[in-house]
Amino acid sequence: MADTENDHLRADWTNTRHDNQGETEARSILPAQTSTAEGYGFEDVDGPGEEVARANQAEREEAERLANGGLPILPEQFWQARSYLALIREIAHNRAASADAVFYNLLARLAASIPPTAKVETGMGTPASLNLMVAVVGLSGTGKSTAADVARSRLAPNPHVQLADNLPLGSGEGLAEAYMGEIDLNEGDDDGSKRGPVKRGRSKVIRVQDKHNAFFYLDEGEALFKVMHERQGSTLGPTLRTAWSGGTIGSQNATKERTRKVEDYCLGLVIGFQKQTALPLLADHVAGTPQRFLWCSSIDPTIPADKPGDIADVIDWDWSSLVYQPGDGQTPGGGREVRLVGGAPTITCAEEIRRHLWQQHHGKVTGQIEVEEQDSHKPLMLIKVSGLLAILDGRTEINPDDWQLAEQVWEHSSAVRDSLLQYSLEVAQAENRKWLDRTRQTETVKFEVQNEHAAKLLDQAVGVFARKVATRPDGLSRRLAKDAFGSRYREYREEAIEAAIDAGWVVEQGGKYLPGPTPLPD
Repeated sequence: MADTENDHLRADWTNTRHDNQGETEARSILPAQTSTAEGYGFEDVDGPGEEVARANQAEREEAERLANGGLPILPEQFWQARSYLALIREIAHNRAASADAVFYNLLARLAASIPPTAKVETGMGTPASLNLMVAVVGLSGTGKSTAADVARSRLAPNPHVQLADNLPLGSGEGLAEAYMGEIDLNEGDDDGSKRGPVKRGRSKVIRVQDKHNAFFYLDEGEALFKVMHERQGSTLGPTLRTAWSGGTIGSQNATKERTRKVEDYCLGLVIGFQKQTALPLLADHVAGTPQRFLWCSSIDPTIPADKPGDIADVIDWDWSSLVYQPGDGQTPGGGREVRLVGGAPTITCAEEIRRHLWQQHHGKVTGQIEVEEQDSHKPLMLIKVSGLLAILDGRTEINPDDWQLAEQVWEHSSAVRDSLLQYSLEVAQAENRKWLDRTRQTETVKFEVQNEHAAKLLDQAVGVFARKVATRPDGLSRRLAKDAFGSRYREYREEAIEAAIDAGWVVEQGGKYLPGPTPLPD
């Protein structure tokens, strides 16, 4: 795409965000803004031909899903909903990267890059954190790292925050440690409020939270989540779940040097998986860990066969709606204060969204609505995604358009997750079949060995009986015949007698067993 076309897309994006008076435009593309007890979004109303169009779309999406290794991708209408979404996809395709993976990486980087005080006010409880975690799934070499690189290098960061970027992740303690640092205090300043040059020639080093924005990236999460299940006392799962909600993370230790307490922070986390390696994370569904991730595939069958034309290297997003407003002349993470003292604009929700969230929450806590385990975190995930979409659109209010797009993201993520859950079930069933096959083979071999052993004992029992009869020309009574076998061959007695008679070695006459006409073998 030429630079002029890129500029045109950016102009379209800007024009759709603001009207002539510069006020934010909150268009509604919903025929009806009514809540539904079956979900957390808004109902749509079908028009003429909608059912046929939906069926055709379903067929196309199924074809794309099969071409995508069985994992769904975001639908075409999602990318056409806003010009900056179309631009993101074009940027991704220009680098032969999955548009879904680039977009999800971008959302996570955005969540890590906003001021930590920028949260969504929903009218219920404390304001919602926008912290976001993403799982990108695909075979090795299918572009997981490429998508992460595109989101980092081609999409300009927020210049108003200091981002600790592209950090590794090894444990729950390591996640909290990423926000910690050391400062020198003048001895006697126990409140930790002063930093600066040493006075009186003495100083004291203390550990504090000195960072508020961090983005974590892990190319392959297999080892990390195996640790979560195999290491006793691992804090990874609980830390991730708390961090996603924006709660206080860290640990209280016996020594101040090892104590971590992190709050007022922003987090973006992207982890790459292969289908098989995602299973340990999916296995933690009872605790709710995989439900807190957005899921997408690194494979994108819609990438053009011919390389698209070059486009601008970096897209400058409009961050002006969330510029940090420091208090008392301080700046984020700087000055003499350890804690932030300023603020950022609160992200609000349109009244119909607030009303809808209240009705849904009321229905759950009063027992009128029962939510599936996999959908238990859907409302907060929709708040996060719609809030980030509003920020990308240069606004601080979530409108119904944002909410509907977030619904599409949720449905797509859930479809990817459910496909992986189905895959995990198939893997488990395959392992069960292998175990049953191995068990059957073992039992068959055992049965055959037992049969072979039994056949040998029967042959021996026949010979013992026939030779015993041969030594008694006057015959062997039935009572004495029973004693002829001894304990070793007792269970084969009846079969041995019949076999000896069938072979002609023994005959039965007058209630006795006599030598038969056939001579015994040597």
